[in-house]
Amino acid sequence: MNKEKREYYRAMKLSVSSGTFAASSATIEIQCGGRQAPLKKAVIGEGSVDAIFKAIMSATGTSNRLVSFSLNAVTNGTEADADCVVQLLTEIKGRAEVIRGKGSDKDILCAAAYAYINALNRIETLLED
Repeated sequence: MNKEKREYYRAMKLSVSSGTFAASSATIEIQCGGRQAPLKKAVIGEGSVDAIFKAIMSATGTSNRLVSFSLNAVTNGTEADADCVVQLLTEIKGRAEVIRGKGSDKDILCAAAYAYINALNRIETLLED
């Protein structure tokens, strides 16, 4: 099996609300491992990306530390595809490791969620080895 393509976690649905008059919130539905029903969590964060990452951590029961976050446009214009890269600090078999995740989408918030989940999938793969 190609370890890079393995999905222990898969985002099913994502809804984000933010603005200057209310707290940012995110609701995510994630399919986890062999579970029949997806897990759904809603949280409030210090901004849209913080809310998304906290919702993912809440749904998956993970608690990795974000050490790097970058977002870049792949093409030009307002309809550009976004590439997001995150690096998570985690412990794997007693050692501190920084794991990188990548995600792409036309919506920058979805790209961020996909990158975080990609990193979690890489962590799960390393934990199984």
